[in-house]
Amino acid sequence: RAPMHTQWAHVDRVLIVAPGEAGERVAREANARGKHVEFARLVPDEAVVAALRGRRLMAFAGIGRPDKFFATLEEAGLSLAARQAFPDHHPFSRSDIEALAKRGEREGLRLVTTEKDMVRLAPDLRTRAVEAGVAVLPVRLVIQA
Repeated sequence: RAPMHTQWAHVDRVLIVAPGEAGERVAREANARGKHVEFARLVPDEAVVAALRGRRLMAFAGIGRPDKFFATLEEAGLSLAARQAFPDHHPFSRSDIEALAKRGEREGLRLVTTEKDMVRLAPDLRTRAVEAGVAVLPVRLVIQA
């Protein structure tokens, strides 16, 4: 997250983890500086995707780029009926989880979030989230050959 111009002296190689102009721009600059560049992508767990397929989902995330998580779900063929973005590192409260659970129940939506968000929940909130049927989508990093 530090500005790249201050980091180049400390970089041996660059790993780009998303398609798009921003990554391509960093790759071009890295190449110009003689740095090795590799590309990777996040791949969602297929068993979880299969279990969620055909269900109406409400995705929620408190990460730096929640839209990236939402796009991952849609690219996996899942149907998002609702999305709830929270600020990065959002300290989920009991009222946050209760509101999400109530909306999901009221609208017939299955809730889904990131592993990062689920582990940040306090133990009692994590238990409540599990009771509310919140699904967690694990992803793995795949380096492209």
